[in-house]
Amino acid sequence: MKSLIKGWFSYLDCFNTNVNCHRHWVSTGVVILIGSFGVAGCLPLGVFESASEHQQVSDLTEVKAALTTLNRAQQAYYIETGTFAPTLEDLQIGLPEEIGFYKLEIATADDQKAIMTAKTPSYKQPNFSAGTFFVATPEPRTITILCEGETFSENPPPVPQLDGDTLVCSGETSAQSRE
Repeated sequence: MKSLIKGWFSYLDCFNTNVNCHRHWVSTGVVILIGSFGVAGCLPLGVFESASEHQQVSDLTEVKAALTTLNRAQQAYYIETGTFAPTLEDLQIGLPEEIGFYKLEIATADDQKAIMTAKTPSYKQPNFSAGTFFVATPEPRTITILCEGETFSENPPPVPQLDGDTLVCSGETSAQSRE
């Protein structure tokens, strides 16, 4: 346990000084899973059946983080311009268009919403959609959601919908986060 705690602090130190250090930790045989509420667990790589399965977990984590970053960037862009950014380049945050087997894109953007998708050709990986919406009541604000497809498909999952002032995932998707 002491070595796990020492390793965790070492990981945090690495993370604070090098944004790509997670690749070092993955290559050394430790995966630290971070959820919405902090550390969810620390697993030795031996629990994964293969290196490709480990890569899938890494891709999933990176894609969820990228879509969360896109949601936050869209919120900031909206505050500055009164509309949502139609392209990744407009956000100027340096996210790549591809992460692992996933392709990121802004599917829709106007003055009311931005819909982002992360699509993969793999039938072993879920697709994702994320949305940032402007709501005028009870007070003007933007809200976000991240949805994960429950079935594997060549198509991105259905886009999130605004139901009153609440965002919901539609079709065969489930909410991974809401803000």
